[in-house]
Amino acid sequence: MEIGVAVPSHGHFWEKCEPPACEQHDFALREYPQPRDGAGLAFRPYVRIRAGLHLDFMALPLTLDSVLSFANQYGAIQRQQQPLARFSIWCEEILAMRTARDLHAGKIKPVWEPSQAGMNLPASLTFAGFARIQREDYIKELGRPVIFHESIQGPHKPKDESEWDRVRRLLVASIAQERLREAMNVEIRLSGSPRRGQARTRYMLNVWPNGPLPFLWYSFILGLEPGTKSKTCRYCKRPFLVGGQHGMRTDALYCSVNCKVNDSRQPNHKRRKTS
Repeated sequence: MEIGVAVPSHGHFWEKCEPPACEQHDFALREYPQPRDGAGLAFRPYVRIRAGLHLDFMALPLTLDSVLSFANQYGAIQRQQQPLARFSIWCEEILAMRTARDLHAGKIKPVWEPSQAGMNLPASLTFAGFARIQREDYIKELGRPVIFHESIQGPHKPKDESEWDRVRRLLVASIAQERLREAMNVEIRLSGSPRRGQARTRYMLNVWPNGPLPFLWYSFILGLEPGTKSKTCRYCKRPFLVGGQHGMRTDALYCSVNCKVNDSRQPNHKRRKTS
């Protein structure tokens, strides 16, 4: 699983933004203007990003330099209907993915909050309370904490570890679904051809993310499938997924054919292969 992302060859820079452009002090990711003279004319090539990149994304320190380096390599993330790719959004998404990862691994436990007493709700809408998770980190460049929280309704408070485990997984699904609901492209194709003697055709459904941020979350969910593991490409040293329904073969050493070919052209390729 991979998509192409337009990354400006002239790079990005951080621009300080204040209200009303931002709710409060923040930094917006901007592209350097293309040079007007003929020398070094900039262009927008497509960079292929692959499933497994979410591991690098989660490991990013919440600093302007680390986020800028990632954006210049793989493109800027941007939420739906958000005019600016702000630094605080990067921090919130990194924190959200780390939270989903730790919830799935059982490293953190949500808090149960009973519903407010005395609420006049129809019987069909009554619920016992919320399972809630909240995490925060202090961002030095912003001078304020970045907070992520998520909650889901529950008919009753979980009684044992198995019920808490289900609640944790429902929270992970809720976090990812919120970011993928309106960020996926859907295409239906017809397979088969009457010219080849195929009287009937089949409907083929293709679904893929429409940008770097939904792709990172899509990759994150794929990485949670049973049997899916992460490996590091022998050539480019980037992570990629193996096994499961969408990963590569479990014995794969390279994340792509290009990396395999480029590594075979290295002078020490034969020596390393035999060692």
